[in-house]
Amino acid sequence: MDDNRAKQFLPFEALNGLNKALREKEKILVEKKDLSEEIKEELSRKINSLELGDKIKVVHYKNKQYKIDYGTLKQIDRIQRFIIIDNIKISVENIFRIYDL
Repeated sequence: MDDNRAKQFLPFEALNGLNKALREKEKILVEKKDLSEEIKEELSRKINSLELGDKIKVVHYKNKQYKIDYGTLKQIDRIQRFIIIDNIKISVENIFRIYDL
């Protein structure tokens, strides 16, 4: 069978970007939760105890969703208030939980 004949049986997307748009619609959007003072203090202690190279899991709020990212802590900026795990920059204000791996 020649290549041109085989191509006619490949999946066809009549409307470019339709599948991506449908996946975006499937996302459940939520409002950011207000954290209690107790949880804020716990997070502050946890962030202060972190060291570069720690393997962590971070639950954080981004684009009206809660995301979970895993990785190695690469940077902590206590002045601009963000952390970087692998190549993901996360604002401290958007962190919901941090777990050790």
